[in-house]
Amino acid sequence: MQITFRAETTYSDGTTTEELTMDVPEAPPRVGDDLDNGDLSDWADEFLLSHTGDGQHPGEDGLYEVEVLACPERPDLVGYSTGAQG
Repeated sequence: MQITFRAETTYSDGTTTEELTMDVPEAPPRVGDDLDNGDLSDWADEFLLSHTGDGQHPGEDGLYEVEVLACPERPDLVGYSTGAQG
């Protein structure tokens, strides 16, 4: 499925933000009104968060965040966000 998302990476010397559109495997279904179920989080880690980072800060901790901006096949994912630190 095609998805557009914002990928933001923050290091001690600044923040970089990219808007990316790509094809990814279909996301797991929502569980009720909860967009933060384990399967969806695992999917986002593998297919969205993996596109954060700038490759210029090896060994430096950063904050990595993504937010879904558009997904025609799964409009319920628009606004979904997750992040990681390390």
